[in-house]
Amino acid sequence: MSKSQHCYISGNLYAWSKKLKVFAIVEFAPDTGSFFKKRKLLLDFIQGTCYKVSGKFLTKFETMKKNKDKKKLIKKYKLENRKVLFKIEGLWTDEIKIDGEVYCKVSEIPQNLVAEFDRVLPSDSSLRPDLIAYKLDNLQAA
Repeated sequence: MSKSQHCYISGNLYAWSKKLKVFAIVEFAPDTGSFFKKRKLLLDFIQGTCYKVSGKFLTKFETMKKNKDKKKLIKKYKLENRKVLFKIEGLWTDEIKIDGEVYCKVSEIPQNLVAEFDRVLPSDSSLRPDLIAYKLDNLQAA
């Protein structure tokens, strides 16, 4: 991994499943520091928690548009008192751990993957009759 950073992410990411009744909050760059306080964590650090929640909470959460309303609902629902399924932490540019076990390492992800397909979707633009005619050098039909 390169030591220089070209991209930063900050804020919260919410993920949920109504079927499983789980809700996760992942916080990117949780320690932003300030003018008078030095940052203790790296900018690419993430931390989060996955909770068991009710379907009622998830339905309410899905209907909310504004982030501040979502934060109020989370505070009102007192997630910190709910059952914790697992904790997430790590560096999103290096490795992510779930309950202390390495789940994903960026260095182990194959680079430059190219997918090979036998056929294309019917909606693929390469199947347009005008493009096919152009490739066959039939400018009149194109």
